[in-house]
Amino acid sequence: MDPMLLVIGIFVVYGIFVVLMYRRILPVAWAMAIFAMLMALMAGSPWDGYVKIVQQGSLTFMDFNFTVILGTMLAASMIETGIVESMVRRAIELGGGRPLATAIVILLVWTYIGIGVPTAGAVMVGTIVLPVQVALGFSPAVVASFHTLGNMAGMPFWMIHWVFFKQLTGVYMGDYVGMSTTLCLVAVALGLVYIVYQTKRAKLPFRSATQNAPQPQSIKRVPVYSFITPIIPLIFAIGLKIDPKLAFMASMPFPFILTQQGSGRGIRDLYGLMERSAYKGVTLLAELIAIMIFVGWVVVAAGLPEVNQPLTAIFKPLIPTNPLAFILFFAALMPFCMFRGPAAPWGVGAALALVWARAGVLPPLTILGVIYAYDLFMGWCEPTWGVNIWTTTYLKVSPLEFSRKCILWAFLLGVIVLVIVAIQWLPH
Repeated sequence: MDPMLLVIGIFVVYGIFVVLMYRRILPVAWAMAIFAMLMALMAGSPWDGYVKIVQQGSLTFMDFNFTVILGTMLAASMIETGIVESMVRRAIELGGGRPLATAIVILLVWTYIGIGVPTAGAVMVGTIVLPVQVALGFSPAVVASFHTLGNMAGMPFWMIHWVFFKQLTGVYMGDYVGMSTTLCLVAVALGLVYIVYQTKRAKLPFRSATQNAPQPQSIKRVPVYSFITPIIPLIFAIGLKIDPKLAFMASMPFPFILTQQGSGRGIRDLYGLMERSAYKGVTLLAELIAIMIFVGWVVVAAGLPEVNQPLTAIFKPLIPTNPLAFILFFAALMPFCMFRGPAAPWGVGAALALVWARAGVLPPLTILGVIYAYDLFMGWCEPTWGVNIWTTTYLKVSPLEFSRKCILWAFLLGVIVLVIVAIQWLPH
């Protein structure tokens, strides 16, 4: 088949799957699995290709899946021991019923917590802070965007993403700590501007408390020094340069050790806490693990010679090396991340990233920067992102109404990231 016709066919078929996923007719995991097989079928792959998709694809992100389980076990232990709840309620107290101050403090604290408790912490943090912010006068759709903003801002330091991106680009996490720091600071800075904008737009007081400010609630106190727990895995991974899996495993005892003082827990209580943490580490992630297994199928399908050669032939000449063209090209593709579109890194975009990395036109670190731009964009405004689905459901907000509140801001963030990548990591 002509390479152009094959590529057009692949994207048309995937567009159909996007509609089916958006309308909740076909789950994401099923869509990825069927699409991987259709890619091979359209390219005329032999039977060995299908076998390779299933056998190798199922194991492609095994390292990522295991790392996610360990990370979620650690996150669950921080929730079970009261570390997360204590930090969040102290942040609300610090806000003092002032809408702007409360939103800013929650953003900073949630970003910090999210570094160590990303997906699992969204529910615990959300059930505490979302009603408070609605009571302070923000609309539910705006509050939803605040919550996803805080979750997104810590993404550059999510070690589970580091593992996934390493498998796509080959870049070791220790090689881009500077990039992660820069992107995290940029996300927080733009987030602060966004909060000020929404506070002013809602005509809420900047310095005084509102009449509907919720009363402070009793806090499950834990020692302040236990608040270092979210970044302990990073200390192990970056400081000691050990594998993320080992970093998470080495961090496991710390939530229990650092909160033991004054807790009154006995040995039997610790057993129960550890058991619940381990159980949640697996059960909370069943859907994500299934999705990532089938994303592995898509990546392997895209790597088959019958598929990869046409993709490379079409996309390699399009990859820009001029800074301005680089920014415009990848900014134009960014909206196609919406609804798990073809540019989304957690779908067909993973296969595209692999094509870009193998094309050899751009350095792996530059490609990683593009992936991060898309990742942050999706994390903030994409309505089918896991945390975003939970947030809009909890607040009874239409996913499209939520996206409309923040999509332009998320796009601006993505473009800013692309500009930084073009200046700092694109060869000149």
